[in-house]
Amino acid sequence: QKSVLIKNKQYNGEMCIDFPEQNKSYIKQETPKMKIQGWAVSNDTNAQVKIYLDGKQIENMTRVVREDVDKIVSPKYGGTANTPKAGFVAEVDIGNMADGTHLIKVEEIAGTGQILATEQKSVLIKNKQYNGEMCIDTPIPNSNYTKGDNIAISGWAVSQDENAIIEIYIDNNFKDTASRYYRADVEFYNKKYDNKTLNAGFGRLISSTDLSEGWHDITVYEKSRYGDIIGGLNVKIYIKNKNIVQNNQIVKAATTLSTVKNNIINNKNNNNSNNNVQINTSINVSNIDVTDAKGIDVSQFQGKINWAKVANSGVKYAIIRIGYRGYGTGKLVEDANFKTNFQDAVNSGLKVGVYFYSPSINENEGKKDAEYIYSILKKYGYQNKITMPIAIDLELVAGIKTRDKSLDKNTRTKIANAFCSKISDYGYTPMVYACKSFLNNNLYSNKIPYDIWVAQYNSKCNYKGNYTIWQYTSSGKIDGINGNVDCNICYKNY
Repeated sequence: QKSVLIKNKQYNGEMCIDFPEQNKSYIKQETPKMKIQGWAVSNDTNAQVKIYLDGKQIENMTRVVREDVDKIVSPKYGGTANTPKAGFVAEVDIGNMADGTHLIKVEEIAGTGQILATEQKSVLIKNKQYNGEMCIDTPIPNSNYTKGDNIAISGWAVSQDENAIIEIYIDNNFKDTASRYYRADVEFYNKKYDNKTLNAGFGRLISSTDLSEGWHDITVYEKSRYGDIIGGLNVKIYIKNKNIVQNNQIVKAATTLSTVKNNIINNKNNNNSNNNVQINTSINVSNIDVTDAKGIDVSQFQGKINWAKVANSGVKYAIIRIGYRGYGTGKLVEDANFKTNFQDAVNSGLKVGVYFYSPSINENEGKKDAEYIYSILKKYGYQNKITMPIAIDLELVAGIKTRDKSLDKNTRTKIANAFCSKISDYGYTPMVYACKSFLNNNLYSNKIPYDIWVAQYNSKCNYKGNYTIWQYTSSGKIDGINGNVDCNICYKNY
């Protein structure tokens, strides 16, 4: 007997990946397609080239003539008779590829299955990286909040991505995406990043209801349209529990009425084992101590105010007129004493909010009112000193034909909500001020999902809707103020 050896013909070959280069980086948004090209020659006319990306074969590979290879390399393997098209080329869409390193592998395979040559290269695929800068205006680091308070989170962020978004996290848990608005004061920073950020400001109110007592981390991220983090900042706040007596129809925190005692609690001797204590919605100001709830609202008509005496008189907060829109012209005007009143009130230790009289006639003007308020706060650097609501003052002026005189209830309601929505976007607590009759007859107050400040000059307030501040007189007497002043009781711990 004899043994014989049967085997395939052994072929030789050679190949090269010209492009991409080893470790080449691709930014998906700038180069959506990656070209893979090179050459392969052999003495097997049936030889094939296969390209793999991360182990998966690319099907759209094409063979092309390569005269440069035909002159130099092909002759070693029988020339173009064996390899008439030495080149290969393929394009890969990388738009949906994951960020990171990817492996390209090319094999030259004989008709018998023999691998004649192989080469591989790594490439880096990534999203476009944007640069930017940001700042958190509020909350102030280490601020204290009472559980249930709204936390105003605001600031500015600019970047090279005009579609960047702002995301808010508390204790690493996503809470919300912030609204964006124009911030003229940060144009300097915007220019550093190609003037791409049209609305640099951001703001959002986040409820603290579900936060436990103790320290919490608030983190604000600026993210590109692709989800990459451009920047991030962190502040710590402290949440403390509160003991509240709460009516199911009106939110009235007992922390702001700590001295409003038995005379506002019904059935005080009942066995309230379920803690469902009810509060009278009618409060007789003649027989209660409103030490912690006592406040005033003022304008230039109070003249020069001695704010130290006001604070010493027991007043805890002031809502100061910041400006107004003209009765007939619609012109926006700053209150003549606003700057001084605001700064002196803050320096005296009072909590401070602002109000703006508005005879606006459409939603756009309501938004412009809010923008005007913010521009004044920014002008004086007061934007981080607001600790009470920002209110729109809606009222009918007797004997004067104001530009808003003939508006219907629906339009007035839309204006109020437009104003409040914009104020909320800036990161503040919005509020609507009006007298009882205006709320009942000139607004759909039940369609206003914001705090209400009601005026009713009486020994008790019998407005049936929800409200958090009651203006009970316009002829109050407060040490430090010459003449009469509006006085208020606040039922919410702002």
